[in-house]
This record gives sequence, structure tokens and C-alpha cells, in this order.
Amino acid sequence: MMRELRILRVLIDWARDERGAEIKDNPARHLRVRGTGDARATFFTDQDEKRLLYELSQMSNKNHLRLTKLALATGFRRSELLSLTWRNIDIKNNRIYIQRKECAARGGSNSMRIVPLPSNVKKLLRSFEGKEGKVLPITKGSARNGFDKARKRAELNTLRFHDLRHIAISRMWSSGMNALEISECSGHRDIKMLMRYSHYQLSF
Repeated sequence: MMRELRILRVLIDWARDERGAEIKDNPARHLRVRGTGDARATFFTDQDEKRLLYELSQMSNKNHLRLTKLALATGFRRSELLSLTWRNIDIKNNRIYIQRKECAARGGSNSMRIVPLPSNVKKLLRSFEGKEGKVLPITKGSARNGFDKARKRAELNTLRFHDLRHIAISRMWSSGMNALEISECSGHRDIKMLMRYSHYQLSF
């Protein structure tokens, strides 16, 4: 039942924003949506986040903490965050230019999308030292190892870095953003795929 309600919410948003339907308010957004029994669905509480961020803050390389904070704030993939340079960020016009290499099945070409820069992400970026080169000067292997150590110390043994993307997008749903706005941030071209990221059960 909850899955159907989420789909209904997306369809109403689409009809209003894309087809011009005269709908002032989406009634499906007033319903509380919980998980649908997905094996990967889990609770991620404020305390879980605090423990994870604390363990990351204890590491000598502060980029481990910055990477996770940016992932939770943007919903970007780890590869997108690690390839992000300061030239990709337009603070003045509130934009981030995200580059992503397409899979081999699509020819292996590079694609780019323009993502709005939210105020919380802008504030986070401004707190970083250095404004040249990579935003997060850290290798993929180091990033993976650092996150794994932190999540284990925080007793979040089943948490994967990619789950942060699910969590971030679930928070976007909860904040009232519609499917088009979220897909602009996440890069999803298929609403059905985007719906798979709306199942996390969050505690605030």
C-alpha cells in the first residue's frame, strides 16, 4: 500500500508540473510514507549520523568527514563527489556542474548535468580550505577504507556509502521536494528508478 501511495504522489506532481493540471496541493504528500519491506531498507537515526560523523572527525584526513557530509547533503554518487573540482562550482550563480562517465553500453561517453546549489551545501563548501583543484583531494581507495573504518567503529556494520545517497534523496522527499526537483539533483532520468531511493525510514 505504501509503495502505491509514493507512486501516486509522484504522478500527481508530474501531472501538475509537466502537464499543467490545475492542482494547488498534492494530497498524497500529507500521508506518512514508511518502508515497503525492501531488504536494504533500514532506519538511519540522528544518533546514527552523529556517531558516524564523530568517527570520521577523528581521522587525520578531514576529507573523509567532508565526503560523507557532502554525500548526505547532495545525494551525489561517491565517484561524482571525488571527481568534483572547484571549477565545477559556481557559487555566485548557485550551480554545480556534475560530470559522469556513462556506462560502456551507452558508448562510454561523458555527460554533464547542472545541479542547483542549496544553501546548506554552499555553506559546507565555504568551510573547506583551498579553492583550487579537487574539492576532495582523496583517492577512491582511501575514501572507501576510511568510511568502512568509521562505520564499523560507529557500529553501523550494514551501512554502505551508497546508502547515503538513498538517505539524502529520502530526506528530499520528506522535505516536500517533488520528483522533478529531486531528479535534477540526483541525475535520475527514470522516475521508476528514482522511486527506489525513497524507501529509507528516517528518524529526526
